[in-house]
Amino acid sequence: MTTAISLAAGKSDRFGGVPKYMLQVGPETLVARANRQFNCPRVITNEMIPQTRCTCESFILSSESWKIHHRIVVILADVWFTYIAAERIMDCRRELAFFSDTQDIFAIKFDYDVGMDLLVPCAREVIETGMHNKGRLWEMYRKLLHLPDTAGLPPMSNIFLELVTDETQDFDSMDEYEDFISGRKYKNKLFKK
Repeated sequence: MTTAISLAAGKSDRFGGVPKYMLQVGPETLVARANRQFNCPRVITNEMIPQTRCTCESFILSSESWKIHHRIVVILADVWFTYIAAERIMDCRRELAFFSDTQDIFAIKFDYDVGMDLLVPCAREVIETGMHNKGRLWEMYRKLLHLPDTAGLPPMSNIFLELVTDETQDFDSMDEYEDFISGRKYKNKLFKK
């Protein structure tokens, strides 16, 4: 069985004070779409951890909801996932997989023991070393692989990394969001399921 948890605890600095996960795409917000696609019983929000500095803290908090002998998928609720990407993430059978479009990691799927023994310690180390200000889940990936902390992206060829090369979108600016919705890039995929 898979337990899905949605992290919706980011800052809204780049989006005029509106939390990015509350952006509207079609008939629903990003968080509503992600929760529906992944059947998330739990959402970690800013209200739960108001002083959150990074995704790693939200990730650690999410571990309270993980179930032993379950597979866990932790997704970022401020990402517009295609149905194909959501199915691919949910169907993944690997013991550990980070899902990325080469710029951002937006989901991690793992076995309970891997999460507790490897990922939570990596998240804690990222926070302790102050790397949490650089960017989301890439730092956990770096720590796991013992890669140096550099400004560039880590290597794309790795047994833990799954590349998602479809229209799944993690908006980095209001301009990207507006281009996406005005271009109706999502239109054909929005109502498929």
